[in-house]
Amino acid sequence: MNGEQKNKTALRVTVLFFVFSIIWIVVTDMALDLFLPADFSQTFAQTVKGLLFVTAATIFVFWLSRRAFARVALEARIGQANKTERLLKTVMANLGEAVILVGPPKRSIVDCNSAVKSMLGYSAEELVGKSTALIHEDEAAFESFGTTSETVLQKEGIFRCEYRLKHKDGHAVPIEITVVALHKDLGWHAGVVSIIRDLTSQKKAEHALRKSEEQYRLLAENTLDIIWEMNLDLVFTYVNPAIEQVTGYMPSEFVGRHLKEFVGQKELKKLEQVINDEISKGPQGKGIIFENSLFHKDGSWVLTEIHARVIFGNNATPVAIQGTTRDIRQRRALEVKLRQSMKLQAIGTFAGGSRFSRWS
Repeated sequence: MNGEQKNKTALRVTVLFFVFSIIWIVVTDMALDLFLPADFSQTFAQTVKGLLFVTAATIFVFWLSRRAFARVALEARIGQANKTERLLKTVMANLGEAVILVGPPKRSIVDCNSAVKSMLGYSAEELVGKSTALIHEDEAAFESFGTTSETVLQKEGIFRCEYRLKHKDGHAVPIEITVVALHKDLGWHAGVVSIIRDLTSQKKAEHALRKSEEQYRLLAENTLDIIWEMNLDLVFTYVNPAIEQVTGYMPSEFVGRHLKEFVGQKELKKLEQVINDEISKGPQGKGIIFENSLFHKDGSWVLTEIHARVIFGNNATPVAIQGTTRDIRQRRALEVKLRQSMKLQAIGTFAGGSRFSRWS
């Protein structure tokens, strides 16, 4: 209630009380003159009249006060309702999710925000007053959704699921919908608010991620290099199938076991030192490349080249170690043969030069 309304209300109450007082005085004085015996004490009569006036005035003021307070409370509730309505409209207008108010019993659309148009292609004018069947893929989907959601709403007052709605141009839109009953005890019978989030981008991202994971899995399972991951306790958490070709062990024989079971004591200390040095560099570390030997299941040694990197999580906290390991025994053998060949070639060149010098 603003200042002007308060002044009008106060003036109205004052005028009513003034009129009531005048009427009381005139009517009671006339009644005394008409009905009071001549020998009756005027002082006593005026006292009684005054007491009755006070009583009547008190009752009248109480009644006016009750009406005034009731009006103030009503106006406060109306003001709060208007404020809530304005807030709801503001939220609906600026919410990224589509919001649709649906009324019973035919699930007709009462109102919706502007996000519905960008999501489903329909303007508010095209939807308000229409059945929500318009945005379902078909009649069967409309009926099935109603049956499922109404049962849950009747019990819990809220229903949430992933679903598909129909765009104005006919294509399906993947969405996450949350349906909230306006009155929890009455369920959908009192109407509902549907909050709809478009999952198109999320589904595309999930599809791309699955495709990427499938490609990575295909690569990891078919590469000749060992791809591995271990936690900071140096316990293997993943090893690809290439481990069997290089060490004779199955991946399941590596996962869950400590690195020390597959390297010598000297190699283990070397690896621990290298990993600790890399952790100390933090996320800025560029990874490490070094050679090391692994136990083969048959008891022999396998010379390998390791590419490793420490993985850091939030707050630059190390969480895991990942890397690849390559069998370099054949490469080392070829390098030895190459050196021997180059050595023999150099000896041959030197010997040929010596003969040429003797016969010249």
